[in-house]
Amino acid sequence: MCAKAACRAISLCLIIGIAATHGYAAAKPMNVLFITIDDLRPELASYRTDGILTPHIDRLAAMGLQFNAAYCQYPVCNPSRSSFLTSMRPDELGIVSNKVPLRHKWPDVVTLPQLFRNNGYFTAGLGKMFHLGTDAEGKPTLFRDDASFDYFFKAMGQQPKIGLEGEGRRLGDGTVRWARWRAAEGGDKAQADGMIAAEAVRLLEENRIP
Repeated sequence: MCAKAACRAISLCLIIGIAATHGYAAAKPMNVLFITIDDLRPELASYRTDGILTPHIDRLAAMGLQFNAAYCQYPVCNPSRSSFLTSMRPDELGIVSNKVPLRHKWPDVVTLPQLFRNNGYFTAGLGKMFHLGTDAEGKPTLFRDDASFDYFFKAMGQQPKIGLEGEGRRLGDGTVRWARWRAAEGGDKAQADGMIAAEAVRLLEENRIP
């Protein structure tokens, strides 16, 4: 999909992953914007959910390809993401928790963005495309996979202080630290999702094939 507009995050749980392409591996190469979300239901109007108004993401879905049968492979992030990025089931990968980096189990596996990269495309990973990757020394780190991306950007931890302020509460009994809701201050530019969307627009404008 060729995209020029930012993708707005609809909740603090929505993490946008991006693979912007630039290359000549095919006679008529295409730009690809790949947005993936794990462990959430598709509560979007484009999925015919009643009472939900999501005009921007609906317009993007109409321009490209929406996966209507993209089910979670596992009830936690790392196995699901490792699975759809390699086309291997979690039990085949041997990854069924959030604690094992994909490359520690499968150092030579070719991932979906890596396949694009190996065929002449420019690939960029923004945010949570992988759950648990490895740094340059092979140590576990969130989201990063150097074999898959020419460029990687993680906004989490880089938000201005105001983006962490606002009224809210933890969900459930409050024991799960990351399961929280907040009416955050500072607007999109102060939120990790908004920062990722802005970076996606910049990269697509710089690298997209006309």
